[in-house]
Amino acid sequence: STSDKMHPLKAGITKAGMVSFIVSMCIALPTTLFPVKLLHRAKLISTLQKEQISCRIGCFCSRWLMRVIPFARVKVMKNDEGSSDSKEEKPEPTIWVCNHTSMLDIFFLLAKDKKLRGKNKRPIKIIYWKDLEKNPVTKVLFTMSGFIPVEMEDNGNGNANTYNKSSFKALLKSVKKAFDDGFE
Repeated sequence: STSDKMHPLKAGITKAGMVSFIVSMCIALPTTLFPVKLLHRAKLISTLQKEQISCRIGCFCSRWLMRVIPFARVKVMKNDEGSSDSKEEKPEPTIWVCNHTSMLDIFFLLAKDKKLRGKNKRPIKIIYWKDLEKNPVTKVLFTMSGFIPVEMEDNGNGNANTYNKSSFKALLKSVKKAFDDGFE
């Protein structure tokens, strides 16, 4: 129907916002993550510190750069057991897995990190599809943050995924280690 189509001006603004976001991420993330990489290589910070700092940088960049996308509105809902800003002293471990309807879903999660997890939060690890590393910007962020890849075949939108069994075993080991290290 014609009511489902976006007005040409709004479509143009949306495209410009998307291009601005992508260009901004291509510049901001590598530039801000580079000093962290140097500190880690010089053994001035540990791997855990590198991952936590890199994730904070990713959250910060995502929060600010998502503002250039006109349709980027995400509402954080509260559940019956409490809210996203719960005051619990030791938050329960959580695994975040994105369904990757686009490459932006992880950036939306990172942008809404504070609202999703509140102020008293554990460090985060995100499980992602390894093929997202084909993009050099996401590869830098994901590997620097210590996010956990899973290998699977691209079976097309809406079809069941086929996982590499050895990768899935490595995924489970990485998740267990992340929980042991105090990650969410």
